[in-house]
Amino acid sequence: MAPKKADGASNKPNGDTYRSPQYQVIPAYQGPGDADPTQFIFFLPPTEAKSQGFSSIWGTSYAVVIGDVYGPQSTNGSSPPPGGDIVLSWTAWPNLTAQIPVYVWNTDAQSRQNLATAFAALLSQLEAMEDNGQLRLGTARYVAQRIVDGLPLQLSEALFYRYGFNASSGYVDLMPGMRLRIEYGSFQSIGPGQPLNSFTGSGVGYYDISTFLKQANSKFVDAIAFNSYLSANRAPSIAPSSSGASSIIDVQSQHGPRRYYRLLYPKTFISPTYMGNPGISENVTLVGGDTWALIRSVTDDYENGRPIFTGATVDAVYFAGRALLIPELHVFVNSAPIWVAIGTTVRNVIERMGHFPFATAMVDPNTFLISRQYYQMNEQAPPTQTNYLNTILAPADITKYSGPDIYELPVIAGDSIKITVSNM
Repeated sequence: MAPKKADGASNKPNGDTYRSPQYQVIPAYQGPGDADPTQFIFFLPPTEAKSQGFSSIWGTSYAVVIGDVYGPQSTNGSSPPPGGDIVLSWTAWPNLTAQIPVYVWNTDAQSRQNLATAFAALLSQLEAMEDNGQLRLGTARYVAQRIVDGLPLQLSEALFYRYGFNASSGYVDLMPGMRLRIEYGSFQSIGPGQPLNSFTGSGVGYYDISTFLKQANSKFVDAIAFNSYLSANRAPSIAPSSSGASSIIDVQSQHGPRRYYRLLYPKTFISPTYMGNPGISENVTLVGGDTWALIRSVTDDYENGRPIFTGATVDAVYFAGRALLIPELHVFVNSAPIWVAIGTTVRNVIERMGHFPFATAMVDPNTFLISRQYYQMNEQAPPTQTNYLNTILAPADITKYSGPDIYELPVIAGDSIKITVSNM
Protein backbone atom coordinates (compact mmCIF):
# COMPACT_ATOMS: atom_id res chain seq x y z
CA MET A 1 0.00 0.00 0.00
CA ALA A 2 3.01 2.30 0.43
CA PRO A 3 3.57 4.53 -2.60
CA LYS A 4 6.07 3.47 -5.21
CA LYS A 5 9.40 5.16 -4.99
CA ALA A 6 10.36 7.23 -8.01
CA ASP A 7 13.98 8.02 -8.83
CA GLY A 8 15.31 10.37 -6.18
CA ALA A 9 11.98 10.43 -4.32
CA SER A 10 11.18 9.31 -0.82
CA ASN A 11 9.04 6.21 -0.42
CA LYS A 12 7.61 7.43 2.89
CA PRO A 13 3.81 7.67 2.82
CA ASN A 14 2.15 11.03 3.38
CA GLY A 15 -1.19 12.03 4.80
CA ASP A 16 -3.02 11.21 1.56
CA THR A 17 -1.60 7.69 1.24
CA TYR A 18 -3.85 6.25 3.93
CA ARG A 19 -6.68 8.73 3.55
CA SER A 20 -10.05 7.00 3.48
CA PRO A 21 -13.58 7.50 4.84
CA GLN A 22 -13.78 3.74 5.52
CA TYR A 23 -11.98 1.27 7.73
CA GLN A 24 -8.89 -0.12 5.99
CA VAL A 25 -6.84 -3.32 6.22
CA ILE A 26 -3.34 -2.40 5.03
CA PRO A 27 -0.71 -5.08 4.32
CA ALA A 28 2.94 -4.03 4.44
CA TYR A 29 1.93 -0.94 6.40
CA GLN A 30 4.49 1.86 6.59
CA GLY A 31 4.41 4.05 9.69
CA PRO A 32 5.58 7.67 9.78
CA GLY A 33 8.94 6.64 11.22
CA ASP A 34 9.49 3.57 9.02
CA ALA A 35 12.15 3.79 6.32
CA ASP A 36 10.43 1.02 4.32
CA PRO A 37 7.12 -0.85 4.37
CA THR A 38 6.92 -3.36 7.20
CA GLN A 39 5.67 -6.94 7.34
CA PHE A 40 2.84 -5.81 9.61
CA ILE A 41 -0.80 -5.72 8.56
CA PHE A 42 -2.64 -2.79 10.16
CA PHE A 43 -6.31 -2.12 10.63
CA LEU A 44 -6.81 1.64 10.33
CA PRO A 45 -9.80 3.70 11.46
CA PRO A 46 -11.35 6.20 9.04
CA THR A 47 -8.69 8.84 8.44
CA GLU A 48 -10.33 11.08 5.84
CA ALA A 49 -11.71 14.38 7.05
CA LYS A 50 -15.33 15.35 6.55
CA SER A 51 -14.46 18.02 4.01
CA GLN A 52 -11.50 19.26 2.04
CA GLY A 53 -10.95 21.91 4.69
CA PHE A 54 -9.39 19.31 6.99
CA SER A 55 -6.41 17.04 6.46
CA SER A 56 -6.11 13.34 7.19
CA ILE A 57 -5.49 12.36 10.81
CA TRP A 58 -2.84 9.84 9.72
CA GLY A 59 0.45 10.47 11.51
CA THR A 60 -1.02 13.03 13.93
CA SER A 61 -2.42 13.17 17.44
CA TYR A 62 -6.20 13.21 17.20
CA ALA A 63 -9.31 13.19 19.37
CA VAL A 64 -11.99 10.57 19.94
CA VAL A 65 -15.12 12.26 21.29
CA ILE A 66 -17.74 10.19 23.13
CA GLY A 67 -21.14 11.62 23.93
CA ASP A 68 -23.90 10.67 26.36
CA VAL A 69 -21.66 9.10 29.03
CA TYR A 70 -21.36 11.93 31.56
CA GLY A 71 -22.30 11.12 35.14
CA PRO A 72 -23.81 13.20 37.95
CA GLN A 73 -20.37 14.41 39.10
CA SER A 74 -19.05 15.54 35.71
CA THR A 75 -19.04 19.27 35.04
CA ASN A 76 -17.69 21.60 32.40
CA GLY A 77 -13.90 21.72 32.80
CA SER A 78 -13.72 19.14 35.61
CA SER A 79 -10.61 16.98 35.67
CA PRO A 80 -10.69 13.18 35.42
CA PRO A 81 -8.47 11.20 37.82
CA PRO A 82 -4.86 10.64 36.69
CA GLY A 83 -4.34 8.44 33.64
CA GLY A 84 -1.74 7.67 31.02
CA ASP A 85 -0.81 8.77 27.50
CA ILE A 86 -4.42 8.59 26.28
CA VAL A 87 -5.55 11.87 27.81
CA LEU A 88 -9.19 12.19 28.89
CA SER A 89 -10.87 15.54 29.47
CA TRP A 90 -14.25 17.21 29.79
CA THR A 91 -13.09 20.23 27.77
CA ALA A 92 -15.96 19.59 25.33
CA TRP A 93 -18.44 18.84 28.12
CA PRO A 94 -20.90 17.16 28.14
CA ASN A 95 -18.87 15.08 25.67
CA LEU A 96 -15.83 13.17 26.88
CA THR A 97 -12.68 13.72 24.78
CA ALA A 98 -9.83 11.19 24.52
CA GLN A 99 -6.68 12.61 22.93
CA ILE A 100 -4.76 9.82 21.20
CA PRO A 101 -0.93 10.12 21.17
CA VAL A 102 0.81 10.39 17.82
CA TYR A 103 2.93 7.27 18.36
CA VAL A 104 -0.09 4.99 17.78
CA TRP A 105 0.70 5.22 14.05
CA ASN A 106 4.21 3.81 14.53
CA THR A 107 5.12 0.15 14.14
CA ASP A 108 8.26 -0.11 16.29
CA ALA A 109 8.13 -2.34 19.36
CA GLN A 110 8.52 0.52 21.83
CA SER A 111 5.57 2.44 20.39
CA ARG A 112 3.35 -0.64 20.50
CA GLN A 113 4.36 -1.30 24.10
CA ASN A 114 3.67 2.34 24.97
CA LEU A 115 0.16 1.94 23.57
CA ALA A 116 -0.45 -1.21 25.64
CA THR A 117 0.72 0.62 28.78
CA ALA A 118 -1.46 3.63 27.95
CA PHE A 119 -4.51 1.42 27.41
CA ALA A 120 -4.03 -0.39 30.73
CA ALA A 121 -3.90 3.00 32.47
CA LEU A 122 -7.01 4.06 30.54
CA LEU A 123 -9.04 1.08 31.80
CA SER A 124 -8.17 1.86 35.43
CA GLN A 125 -8.91 5.55 34.86
CA LEU A 126 -12.35 4.80 33.38
CA GLU A 127 -13.06 2.46 36.29
CA ALA A 128 -12.28 5.28 38.74
CA MET A 129 -14.42 7.75 36.77
CA GLU A 130 -17.39 5.41 36.91
CA ASP A 131 -16.84 4.91 40.65
CA ASN A 132 -16.65 8.63 41.39
CA GLY A 133 -19.70 9.48 39.29
CA GLN A 134 -17.95 11.27 36.41
CA LEU A 135 -19.16 8.50 34.11
CA ARG A 136 -22.67 7.16 34.15
CA LEU A 137 -23.03 3.67 35.58
CA GLY A 138 -22.15 0.98 33.04
CA THR A 139 -20.42 3.24 30.51
CA ALA A 140 -16.71 2.59 31.29
CA ARG A 141 -16.65 -0.47 29.01
CA TYR A 142 -18.50 1.44 26.31
CA VAL A 143 -16.02 4.34 26.39
CA ALA A 144 -13.07 1.92 26.16
CA GLN A 145 -14.54 0.22 23.09
CA ARG A 146 -15.30 3.54 21.42
CA ILE A 147 -11.65 4.52 21.87
CA VAL A 148 -10.53 1.17 20.44
CA ASP A 149 -12.73 1.92 17.40
CA GLY A 150 -10.43 4.86 16.70
CA LEU A 151 -7.05 3.13 17.15
CA PRO A 152 -4.78 1.94 14.31
CA LEU A 153 -3.87 -1.61 15.32
CA GLN A 154 -1.82 -4.49 14.04
CA LEU A 155 -4.01 -7.50 13.29
CA SER A 156 -2.18 -9.35 16.07
CA GLU A 157 -3.27 -6.62 18.53
CA ALA A 158 -6.91 -6.32 17.51
CA LEU A 159 -8.34 -8.87 19.96
CA PHE A 160 -6.09 -7.75 22.81
CA TYR A 161 -7.58 -4.27 22.84
CA ARG A 162 -11.13 -5.49 22.23
CA TYR A 163 -11.25 -8.43 24.61
CA GLY A 164 -7.97 -8.52 26.51
CA PHE A 165 -6.95 -11.60 24.49
CA ASN A 166 -3.27 -12.38 24.99
CA ALA A 167 -2.49 -15.30 22.69
CA SER A 168 1.02 -15.99 24.02
CA SER A 169 0.04 -15.93 27.70
CA GLY A 170 -3.33 -17.59 27.12
CA TYR A 171 -5.87 -15.33 28.76
CA VAL A 172 -8.96 -13.43 27.66
CA ASP A 173 -11.51 -11.14 29.33
CA LEU A 174 -15.20 -11.93 29.37
CA MET A 175 -17.57 -9.12 28.44
CA PRO A 176 -21.33 -8.63 28.24
CA GLY A 177 -22.71 -9.82 24.92
CA MET A 178 -20.37 -12.80 24.67
CA ARG A 179 -21.46 -16.40 24.96
CA LEU A 180 -19.32 -18.81 26.98
CA ARG A 181 -19.14 -22.35 25.64
CA ILE A 182 -18.07 -24.98 28.17
CA GLU A 183 -17.20 -28.44 26.89
CA TYR A 184 -17.40 -30.65 29.92
CA GLY A 185 -15.47 -33.85 30.53
CA SER A 186 -15.77 -36.72 32.98
CA PHE A 187 -13.42 -39.58 33.79
CA GLN A 188 -14.29 -42.94 32.28
CA SER A 189 -13.05 -45.88 34.32
CA ILE A 190 -13.29 -49.23 32.52
CA GLY A 191 -11.20 -51.16 35.02
CA PRO A 192 -7.75 -51.18 36.65
CA GLY A 193 -5.01 -50.65 34.06
CA GLN A 194 -7.40 -50.50 31.10
CA PRO A 195 -6.22 -48.35 28.16
CA LEU A 196 -9.66 -46.70 27.85
CA ASN A 197 -9.45 -45.21 31.32
CA SER A 198 -9.48 -41.51 30.46
CA PHE A 199 -11.40 -38.24 30.41
CA THR A 200 -14.16 -38.21 27.81
CA GLY A 201 -16.51 -35.55 26.54
CA SER A 202 -19.74 -35.37 28.53
CA GLY A 203 -21.72 -32.48 27.14
CA VAL A 204 -21.58 -28.83 26.10
CA GLY A 205 -23.13 -25.86 27.87
CA TYR A 206 -23.73 -22.35 26.51
CA TYR A 207 -23.96 -19.38 28.84
CA ASP A 208 -24.86 -15.82 27.89
CA ILE A 209 -22.61 -13.19 29.47
CA SER A 210 -24.68 -10.20 30.54
CA THR A 211 -24.60 -7.09 32.69
CA PHE A 212 -25.79 -7.21 36.27
CA LEU A 213 -26.03 -4.22 38.61
CA LYS A 214 -24.94 -5.26 42.08
CA GLN A 215 -24.90 -3.18 45.20
CA ALA A 216 -21.58 -2.82 47.00
CA ASN A 217 -20.55 -0.36 49.71
CA SER A 218 -23.85 1.54 49.48
CA LYS A 219 -23.62 2.01 45.73
CA PHE A 220 -24.33 0.06 42.58
CA VAL A 221 -21.55 -1.47 40.45
CA ASP A 222 -21.76 -2.64 36.85
CA ALA A 223 -20.90 -6.36 37.13
CA ILE A 224 -20.92 -9.44 34.88
CA ALA A 225 -23.37 -12.32 35.14
CA PHE A 226 -23.15 -15.77 33.54
CA ASN A 227 -26.86 -16.30 33.70
CA SER A 228 -29.43 -13.56 34.21
CA TYR A 229 -31.77 -15.81 36.18
CA LEU A 230 -29.10 -17.08 38.57
CA SER A 231 -27.90 -13.54 39.18
CA ALA A 232 -31.40 -12.23 39.84
CA ASN A 233 -32.25 -15.19 42.09
CA ARG A 234 -30.74 -14.41 45.50
CA ALA A 235 -31.22 -17.98 46.75
CA PRO A 236 -29.58 -20.36 47.23
CA SER A 237 -26.22 -19.30 48.62
CA ILE A 238 -23.48 -21.20 46.82
CA ALA A 239 -20.78 -22.60 49.07
CA PRO A 240 -17.24 -22.21 47.66
CA SER A 241 -15.66 -25.37 46.26
CA SER A 242 -12.03 -26.41 46.55
CA SER A 243 -12.36 -29.31 44.11
CA GLY A 244 -13.53 -27.46 41.01
CA ALA A 245 -16.88 -26.36 39.61
CA SER A 246 -19.40 -28.93 38.44
CA SER A 247 -21.57 -26.52 36.44
CA ILE A 248 -22.23 -22.85 35.89
CA ILE A 249 -23.95 -22.54 39.27
CA ASP A 250 -20.59 -22.92 41.01
CA VAL A 251 -19.35 -19.80 39.24
CA GLN A 252 -21.99 -17.78 41.07
CA SER A 253 -19.83 -16.45 43.88
CA GLN A 254 -21.16 -16.12 47.41
CA HIS A 255 -20.06 -12.48 47.00
CA GLY A 256 -22.27 -12.05 43.94
CA PRO A 257 -21.26 -11.27 40.33
CA ARG A 258 -17.87 -9.66 39.90
CA ARG A 259 -17.09 -6.57 37.87
CA TYR A 260 -14.47 -8.30 35.72
CA TYR A 261 -13.81 -11.91 34.77
CA ARG A 262 -10.82 -13.36 32.98
CA LEU A 263 -10.15 -16.85 31.62
CA LEU A 264 -6.63 -18.09 32.34
CA TYR A 265 -5.35 -21.01 30.31
CA PRO A 266 -2.63 -23.31 31.71
CA LYS A 267 0.67 -23.66 29.93
CA THR A 268 0.07 -27.42 29.73
CA PHE A 269 -3.15 -29.38 30.04
CA ILE A 270 -3.19 -32.56 32.06
CA SER A 271 -3.14 -35.81 30.11
CA PRO A 272 -6.57 -37.31 29.32
CA THR A 273 -5.48 -40.43 31.23
CA TYR A 274 -4.41 -38.51 34.36
CA MET A 275 -6.10 -39.96 37.47
CA GLY A 276 -4.76 -37.60 40.15
CA ASN A 277 -6.31 -34.46 41.59
CA PRO A 278 -5.71 -31.65 39.05
CA GLY A 279 -6.32 -28.11 40.24
CA ILE A 280 -6.12 -24.51 39.13
CA SER A 281 -2.65 -24.76 37.56
CA GLU A 282 -3.71 -27.66 35.28
CA ASN A 283 -7.12 -26.40 34.16
CA VAL A 284 -8.72 -23.39 32.55
CA THR A 285 -9.35 -21.06 35.49
CA LEU A 286 -11.98 -18.35 35.71
CA VAL A 287 -10.94 -15.47 37.95
CA GLY A 288 -13.17 -12.61 39.04
CA GLY A 289 -12.48 -9.33 40.79
CA ASP A 290 -13.88 -5.84 41.11
CA THR A 291 -10.83 -3.84 39.99
CA TRP A 292 -8.45 -4.10 37.06
CA ALA A 293 -5.56 -3.98 39.52
CA LEU A 294 -6.78 -7.22 41.14
CA ILE A 295 -7.30 -8.96 37.79
CA ARG A 296 -3.78 -8.05 36.67
CA SER A 297 -2.28 -9.16 39.98
CA VAL A 298 -4.04 -12.54 39.86
CA THR A 299 -2.98 -13.01 36.22
CA ASP A 300 0.64 -12.35 37.18
CA ASP A 301 0.40 -14.85 40.05
CA TYR A 302 -1.09 -17.51 37.75
CA GLU A 303 1.51 -17.02 35.01
CA ASN A 304 4.36 -17.28 37.50
CA GLY A 305 3.07 -20.36 39.31
CA ARG A 306 2.12 -18.56 42.52
CA PRO A 307 -1.05 -19.51 44.42
CA ILE A 308 -4.21 -17.50 43.91
CA PHE A 309 -5.74 -16.43 47.21
CA THR A 310 -9.50 -16.15 47.00
CA GLY A 311 -11.91 -14.47 49.38
CA ALA A 312 -13.86 -11.27 49.66
CA THR A 313 -12.03 -9.56 46.78
CA VAL A 314 -11.10 -12.37 44.35
CA ASP A 315 -12.80 -15.50 43.04
CA ALA A 316 -10.98 -18.28 41.19
CA VAL A 317 -12.71 -21.40 40.00
CA TYR A 318 -11.90 -24.20 37.56
CA PHE A 319 -14.23 -26.81 36.12
CA ALA A 320 -13.51 -30.33 37.29
CA GLY A 321 -13.17 -32.86 34.51
CA ARG A 322 -10.63 -31.29 32.13
CA ALA A 323 -13.26 -28.89 30.79
CA LEU A 324 -12.60 -26.46 27.98
CA LEU A 325 -13.99 -22.90 28.10
CA ILE A 326 -14.32 -20.91 24.87
CA PRO A 327 -15.78 -17.38 24.61
CA GLU A 328 -17.87 -16.70 21.50
CA LEU A 329 -19.03 -13.57 19.65
CA HIS A 330 -22.18 -12.73 17.71
CA VAL A 331 -21.61 -11.75 14.06
CA PHE A 332 -23.74 -11.63 10.91
CA VAL A 333 -23.06 -13.56 7.71
CA ASN A 334 -25.36 -12.66 4.81
CA SER A 335 -27.60 -11.03 7.45
CA ALA A 336 -27.94 -14.28 9.44
CA PRO A 337 -26.69 -14.11 13.06
CA ILE A 338 -24.11 -16.74 14.01
CA TRP A 339 -21.79 -17.38 16.96
CA VAL A 340 -18.05 -17.68 16.36
CA ALA A 341 -15.18 -18.28 18.76
CA ILE A 342 -12.85 -15.41 19.61
CA GLY A 343 -9.94 -15.70 17.19
CA THR A 344 -12.15 -16.45 14.18
CA THR A 345 -10.85 -14.61 11.12
CA VAL A 346 -12.50 -13.37 7.96
CA ARG A 347 -10.82 -16.29 6.20
CA ASN A 348 -12.47 -18.76 8.61
CA VAL A 349 -15.92 -17.27 7.93
CA ILE A 350 -15.49 -17.44 4.15
CA GLU A 351 -14.29 -21.04 4.42
CA ARG A 352 -17.71 -22.00 5.73
CA MET A 353 -19.25 -20.92 2.42
CA GLY A 354 -17.12 -23.18 0.21
CA HIS A 355 -13.67 -23.53 -1.32
CA PHE A 356 -12.10 -20.34 -2.66
CA PRO A 357 -8.53 -19.38 -3.63
CA PHE A 358 -8.38 -16.31 -1.34
CA ALA A 359 -6.54 -14.31 -3.95
CA THR A 360 -5.10 -11.29 -2.16
CA ALA A 361 -6.50 -8.98 -4.84
CA MET A 362 -10.08 -10.26 -4.40
CA VAL A 363 -11.58 -7.06 -3.02
CA ASP A 364 -14.64 -6.64 -5.24
CA PRO A 365 -17.44 -5.36 -2.96
CA ASN A 366 -19.96 -7.12 -5.22
CA THR A 367 -18.35 -10.41 -4.20
CA PHE A 368 -17.24 -9.87 -0.65
CA LEU A 369 -18.03 -7.10 1.83
CA ILE A 370 -17.28 -6.69 5.53
CA SER A 371 -18.86 -3.88 7.52
CA ARG A 372 -18.05 -2.86 11.08
CA GLN A 373 -19.94 -0.78 13.62
CA TYR A 374 -18.86 2.85 13.68
CA TYR A 375 -19.75 6.04 15.51
CA GLN A 376 -18.41 9.35 14.25
CA MET A 377 -15.08 9.82 16.01
CA ASN A 378 -15.05 13.62 16.07
CA GLU A 379 -16.42 16.57 14.13
CA GLN A 380 -13.81 16.17 11.40
CA ALA A 381 -14.35 12.42 10.94
CA PRO A 382 -16.71 11.07 8.27
CA PRO A 383 -20.33 10.85 9.46
CA THR A 384 -22.49 7.78 9.01
CA GLN A 385 -26.24 7.31 8.97
CA THR A 386 -26.26 3.57 9.64
CA ASN A 387 -23.68 3.13 12.45
CA TYR A 388 -21.79 0.80 10.10
CA LEU A 389 -18.87 1.47 7.78
CA ASN A 390 -17.45 -0.76 5.07
CA THR A 391 -13.92 -2.10 5.38
CA ILE A 392 -11.48 -1.71 2.50
CA LEU A 393 -9.23 -4.74 2.08
CA ALA A 394 -6.18 -3.30 0.38
CA PRO A 395 -4.38 -5.84 -1.88
CA ALA A 396 -0.69 -6.54 -1.51
CA ASP A 397 1.86 -7.39 -4.19
CA ILE A 398 2.20 -11.11 -3.51
CA THR A 399 5.48 -11.24 -5.45
CA LYS A 400 7.07 -8.99 -2.80
CA TYR A 401 5.12 -9.81 0.33
CA SER A 402 4.91 -13.31 1.77
CA GLY A 403 3.43 -12.73 5.25
CA PRO A 404 -0.12 -13.31 6.48
CA ASP A 405 -2.70 -11.74 4.23
CA ILE A 406 -5.67 -9.44 4.69
CA TYR A 407 -8.05 -12.34 5.36
CA GLU A 408 -6.39 -12.88 8.75
CA LEU A 409 -8.45 -9.94 10.05
CA PRO A 410 -10.13 -11.16 13.27
CA VAL A 411 -13.86 -10.60 13.39
CA ILE A 412 -15.38 -8.79 16.36
CA ALA A 413 -18.89 -8.72 17.79
CA GLY A 414 -21.39 -7.09 15.44
CA ASP A 415 -19.35 -7.50 12.24
CA SER A 416 -21.45 -8.01 9.13
CA ILE A 417 -20.01 -10.12 6.31
CA LYS A 418 -21.71 -10.54 2.96
CA ILE A 419 -20.53 -13.12 0.46
CA THR A 420 -21.93 -13.56 -3.04
CA VAL A 421 -20.99 -17.14 -3.85
CA SER A 422 -22.20 -17.10 -7.46
CA ASN A 423 -19.61 -14.47 -8.42
CA MET A 424 -16.61 -16.31 -6.97
